[in-house]
Amino acid sequence: MLIFNISIEFFFSFLRNAVKPENNIIFRKLLESFHEETKCPVLLNTSFNIKCQPIVNSPDEVIDCFLGTNIDVLAIGDFILEK
Repeated sequence: MLIFNISIEFFFSFLRNAVKPENNIIFRKLLESFHEETKCPVLLNTSFNIKCQPIVNSPDEVIDCFLGTNIDVLAIGDFILEK
């Protein structure tokens, strides 16, 4: 089974990344769970930022961005944050 982490760029091109278990077991398990739950073997990954703001570059920026949005849950590393 191939599960991809895909980034869609501004001009509708994309980068396809296969996630192998030996490279990142935790992320691979997350993708497999998504596939099992949704029956969709592809997960689209977009940049994390809000309109007119730069893409976040650090865990602190991720948390600040999360707190300023309507996002309910944030998974970062081994942690899950809920509002």
